[in-house]
Amino acid sequence: MKNKVEIKQVVSDLIQLFEISKPTEGNASYVFGNKLAIDKRKFERLQVIDMLTDYFEDKVIIDGYLEVEPITFVHTVFEIKEGHPN
Repeated sequence: MKNKVEIKQVVSDLIQLFEISKPTEGNASYVFGNKLAIDKRKFERLQVIDMLTDYFEDKVIIDGYLEVEPITFVHTVFEIKEGHPN
């Protein structure tokens, strides 16, 4: 059985996981609300997806879901959204 985790906790955990709580020079990762953008110079897209997969292996978001945006040049962007995917 998976652990139920609130959206706020998931965002907090992922900020730590991707080491973006402490901005450093050259680290262009950022958080905007529940949306995280991970600089590809730090983690490649497949690394991000693998890390997310590992994180959610034993967790489920309470009244929410993860949405990874289409491929972009500089960042891997994903958002923790409320509700259920359409």
